[in-house]
Amino acid sequence: MAEDNGKKVAAGLIAAGTAISRARSQAIRNAALKAKNVQLDELDKVSRTRSLRNVGKKGAKLGVRYDIKGTKNPTVLVTANGPWQLIEGDTKAHRIPREGRKRKAKVLAFPNDAFAKHVMHPGTKGRRPFAKGRKRAHPIIVKELGKTVTTAVRQALKF
Repeated sequence: MAEDNGKKVAAGLIAAGTAISRARSQAIRNAALKAKNVQLDELDKVSRTRSLRNVGKKGAKLGVRYDIKGTKNPTVLVTANGPWQLIEGDTKAHRIPREGRKRKAKVLAFPNDAFAKHVMHPGTKGRRPFAKGRKRAHPIIVKELGKTVTTAVRQALKF
């Protein structure tokens, strides 16, 4: 009788090890998706359309993606797509157009019928949505990793 219980425990431990290996990649995938969604939530607080006006010809889209590398020991890298640096960090005061740049137009025109050869932009304070998202996502990622692996082990150890 004790021998049967020992065999069941040994089989359960082997099954748990296999379940952990399989659950690891699923846990990484789930955690990466949660991290991406948190980053997008933070982006939505800054830019509801996930795009920037007056950047390039048609505006610029902002997004988040993740890449999973490896199978035995998977890792994930969550990255920002688009010109996030324009909303993430501070910008210094600067002249528009920049000094020494060749331009087609000789003056800048404004809606109130005013004209100027150049203007001074005062700079902006960065909103830091990616940094805030990373900070907010960390506990969510840890919880997701633990939950996925724990669930797999519990299912494997059911006798």
